[in-house]
Parts: sequence; structure tokens; C-alpha cells
Amino acid sequence: MWMNGGTYDSEHFVAASGEASGPSADLVDVQFEDCVFEGLVLEAQMFRECAFERCQFIGCTMNRVSLADTRLHEVVFERCRLMGVDWSAARQFGFDVRFEECQLDYGLFEDMRLKQQIFVNCRMVETEFSGSDLTGASFDGCDLARTRFHRANLSKVDFRGAENVGLDLRTARLAKTQVGLQTAILLAESMGLVVDPTR
Repeated sequence: MWMNGGTYDSEHFVAASGEASGPSADLVDVQFEDCVFEGLVLEAQMFRECAFERCQFIGCTMNRVSLADTRLHEVVFERCRLMGVDWSAARQFGFDVRFEECQLDYGLFEDMRLKQQIFVNCRMVETEFSGSDLTGASFDGCDLARTRFHRANLSKVDFRGAENVGLDLRTARLAKTQVGLQTAILLAESMGLVVDPTR
């Protein structure tokens, strides 16, 4: 489908009906600009030193995909199943990605610069954000069950629309971090406080 060292501009890649599509070999130094990927299935795929500029992924499946030193700039994932992806292997400078209605279970976002990062209506079970700077990020409508934020900078992060928020109050950096009432009660109780909402 794609060739190492190739450049693809303004192309629309659509999977055939019922077909598990995607390259069978690892890809190196492939450049995609203003491309749309729809319904593709990528299993344990390696992208090394590639670039995605202003690209859109719609209804794609990416399981255990590696993005070694790959640039993602102005990339949008919509209704995608992105399981076990190591996002921290992507090129840190210029990482600009938006996730909408995606499944991001078991993903790795460790030690990343994710300021103003936007996640909308995503399922993120057992996702790892340890050591990351999430200043100003938003998790509206997200399920964060068993997701870890150990040593993360959560300044001005908006968790108000998220559920199953579990924060390590001893190690995470909190400053103007926004949470809903139920989350605030659970966090207080995790610190040994007894909350009486009637007083």
C-alpha cells in the first residue's frame, strides 16, 4: 500500500468492505500530508521516522502500533480503536493530536508534553500518563478507569466531565485542577477524610 521513503499528499485511503487492511511490513521515512484514513486496520505495525501532517483517521483500528520517532501534527482520530499504542515513542516536539470518541485502552503517554491536549468522549482504561505535563488538558466525557497520573503535572486540567478519575494526590502536581463534586468526594475519602455532604 505504502512504500518506504514515499510521500503522499491529499489522498484518501479507505479499507475495502470487511477487509483487514494495512501494510504487512514496517514503514520507514514515509510522509503523509492532508490525508484521510478510513476504516483501516493496523496490527502491531511499526512506523519509524514517519510524519503525519494535517491528517484524519476515521473509524480505524490500531492495535499495538509503534510510532518510533514519528511526527504527528494537527492529526485527528475520530471513532478509532487505538489499543496498546505507545504514543510516547512518537516525536515529542510538535505532537499535536485530537482524540474524539476513541478507545485508547492500555495506551502509553508517559513523560510527554501534552499541554492543552484534548480528549473527547474517549474510553481510556488503564492508560498511562505518568510523568507527563498535561497542563490545561481536557478529558470531557472520558472513562479513566485505572488510568495512572503518577508524577504528572495536572495544573488547570479539566476532569469535570470525566468518570472514574483516580489521582495520586501525593505525587501529582495539582494547581487549579478542575473535578466534579463526586470525584472530589472520592479523592477526599482516599486521603482518609470523612465527607458529610449534608453539612
